[in-house]
Amino acid sequence: MSIVVGGATYELPNDDGVASKVPSYNAALVALADQLDEVSGGVAWINVSFTNSWVNFGSTNQHVQYRKVGDMVQIRGMGKTGTVNMAAFTLPTGYRPPADVSFAVASNDVFGALTILANGQVLPAIGSNVYFCFSCSFSVTA
Repeated sequence: MSIVVGGATYELPNDDGVASKVPSYNAALVALADQLDEVSGGVAWINVSFTNSWVNFGSTNQHVQYRKVGDMVQIRGMGKTGTVNMAAFTLPTGYRPPADVSFAVASNDVFGALTILANGQVLPAIGSNVYFCFSCSFSVTA
């Protein structure tokens, strides 16, 4: 089996699950990642400036960051120890939703609610501060 990425053909694992050309398989994954980065415009992730005692969860977990690709803002990462229902950080102008938005997220293996206010405040509204997942995306246009 093969796939075409960026005009190049790469062989994938055959039916028995063994890659007939492992370097080509790895190259296909790298090429696909490069294309995905091109789609995002290569926009760099920005580390947040935490407030209210929030910190990144740990060195082996994704730090909390944000970026804007087109009119979509993406936030990723996990935090801990802050005050629930108080702003963990504030997004700058240009990265804020036109109206408040809320997302269901993981929080210490239970339900959590992440709310992003139109003023840019990012609130871990419901959940635990043992860990809180900030991953979401939203549009900056109405």
